[in-house]
Amino acid sequence: MKLRLPHKATLWTILGGLAYVLCFPRWDLPVLSLLVMPCWIFAIRDLRSRRHALGMGFLLSAMVAWGGFLWILYVTQYYGNLPFAAALTLLLLYCLVAAPQMVAFFFLGERLRFRIERLPLFLRPLYWAALYTGLEYLAHFLKIFPENLGNTLIAFLPLAQAASLGGASLLTFFAVWTGASLAYTRLAGRRGWPSLAAAVAVLVAAYAWGQAEIQRLETAAVAGPALRIGIVQPSTPEMEKLSERMPIREALSVTLRHLFVGTEKVAAEKPDLILWSETAYPLQFSAPGPDAHALQGYANLVTGMVKRTKVPLLFGAYEGEGTLDFNAAILLGQDSAHVGSYRKQVLLIFGEYMPFSGLFPALKGLNPQMGDFGRGRGPYPLPFSYSGGTVPLGINICYEAIMPEYMRSLARNGAQVFVNLTKDSWFGNTFEPWQHFQLTALRAIEHRIPLVRSTNTGLSGVVLATGKTQLLSDPYVEKAEVFTLPYSANPKPTLYTLLGEWFAWLCLGISVGFTVWAFRK
Repeated sequence: MKLRLPHKATLWTILGGLAYVLCFPRWDLPVLSLLVMPCWIFAIRDLRSRRHALGMGFLLSAMVAWGGFLWILYVTQYYGNLPFAAALTLLLLYCLVAAPQMVAFFFLGERLRFRIERLPLFLRPLYWAALYTGLEYLAHFLKIFPENLGNTLIAFLPLAQAASLGGASLLTFFAVWTGASLAYTRLAGRRGWPSLAAAVAVLVAAYAWGQAEIQRLETAAVAGPALRIGIVQPSTPEMEKLSERMPIREALSVTLRHLFVGTEKVAAEKPDLILWSETAYPLQFSAPGPDAHALQGYANLVTGMVKRTKVPLLFGAYEGEGTLDFNAAILLGQDSAHVGSYRKQVLLIFGEYMPFSGLFPALKGLNPQMGDFGRGRGPYPLPFSYSGGTVPLGINICYEAIMPEYMRSLARNGAQVFVNLTKDSWFGNTFEPWQHFQLTALRAIEHRIPLVRSTNTGLSGVVLATGKTQLLSDPYVEKAEVFTLPYSANPKPTLYTLLGEWFAWLCLGISVGFTVWAFRK
């Protein structure tokens, strides 16, 4: 029997997919981003048909799902109580939608590949880079967890400063334009050198500018205001799982005891503010109804601790209004008075709400453990007064921090410090907490606003306005630490803050314009 090797296009597709997956945590090999586009260009040149192109696109989507979203198996089994077969089915379904930009890129590439060769050689790498960058931006409207190839370039901090100009899309363009130029250098020899030289020159210029920006920001931070913030990471299991092993009151006592011990430790250093994670207080903080007396008793423990330590506390809890519950962040002053709260606006589909449940209430019964939360108003900063003045806190909860448009709205509305409260214990000891942190960190560079991230099990950390990670906790390790966070009292809006995704739309315009020109030729 003769052994039949995979088609050449399939091999190139797989190599490019592996390079893409290995760029992200916890493989952390961002230099491979330069090899993604050469592999895909070689693959597209060898495609046999539209059907073959779609097959390769969905193969890439499946590789992204398995390489970056394998935690879906853990979450759906451990917390959703689904059997392995059902959890695996959900992961396989997600394989179809994990990377729509790659499916579209291969389909359009197969249709346009011969037309693209009519472009001047110097412009062909530019076309491929603009096409992918534009499709990557459009795809984020369809994705629950949007990621950009450019996010991985935060490992090269001077180069990542360009995100303040054009966001993650500009960083993606750097990688894929350089990679496409490498591909044409291999295909066309010396005639492809000008494009590669131009791409390298842009990278060098961006790197040098980024180094100067980092030095400028670090110098300004020395003379600017600063907040002393304490982070408490208790690393306790989910209340849902604790209550399966012990009575609910005992589970609540265990949860609060770990929080209080860490809080007392950091309060001894007299910080300006202490942070707990998302839903660290796993009840309604002010709860009317038949259980109000018992619930108020736990709330009194929290307010009593704040009165005793005389340090303001920002923590995640639930709030109720009418028939709705809200995933909220509550700020208590040093006298334990309620200063204000922020209610999560961007809810997680199938986790915090069921789509179309307003029209078809029976849908909520498909998964009784799923939340049914209201949407808060905003985004708006929450003013926080301390001895150094008043700073508007751009509070966001969980995966709101990976939504560029949402965080840009916080910056445009006056936030001077981003505060992200997150609960990553859902994902267990998987790659997700590391991926979540990386996707969040770029927001600090885009707007030159430092970011604090407090989680229940890690990764908790601090990202300065330069993108430098100042503090990073280990997963599932108790952490209680105070740090000093410099910020700008009058941050100058970056180009990205002012214009948003202008560069992504420019790439879409370039790819459409070049396509029309190539067809007319």
